[in-house]
Amino acid sequence: YIFLLVVVVLYASWPLFQPRFIPTHDGEYHIIRYSEFYGELAAGHWFPRWAPHLNSGYGLPLFIFHYPFPNYVGAFFRAIGASFVDSVKLTLAVGYISATALCFVWLRRRFSWFASAVGAVVFAMVPYWFVDIYVRGSVGEVLAIAFLMFSFVALEYNKRHLLALSLAGIVVSHNISAMMFFAMLLVYAFFRK
Repeated sequence: YIFLLVVVVLYASWPLFQPRFIPTHDGEYHIIRYSEFYGELAAGHWFPRWAPHLNSGYGLPLFIFHYPFPNYVGAFFRAIGASFVDSVKLTLAVGYISATALCFVWLRRRFSWFASAVGAVVFAMVPYWFVDIYVRGSVGEVLAIAFLMFSFVALEYNKRHLLALSLAGIVVSHNISAMMFFAMLLVYAFFRK
């Protein structure tokens, strides 16, 4: 069952490990944001607020308003040698693979190996994933969904410190998703606990 899940996830995310750029709605903007963010980190600004090369060279206070966690993930990949294009793709891949693995862990708490694997495969093949990854290129939303699955795991295993960490992860990954996910998690926690 685990092998089936791994095959499905690798098949679905295989284009993210290819050398070519995948044009998406937000992909080009994330490459630019990663470049600006990484430059600010390299200059010693651990919490960047300003994107100095945007707005025709006048700068832009982009990082005051933009969710930061995907930029840190992209900066990590850049620091270990990936290009900015590959950093965006690797961030999407890490979010997708992590979300699917965490979905399996969450389901495994309540169901059999077979049911958990089938549920995780269904979760991994929901068409919205492929719109989010290959059409929209929304790195923040993909990471927020991974943190949502982490929240479900923390609730099921009654790990409050991990729940706090996962909720914070949703907020810093994609703040608009946090508004939707928190209500869902509250209802889930109410009925499960």
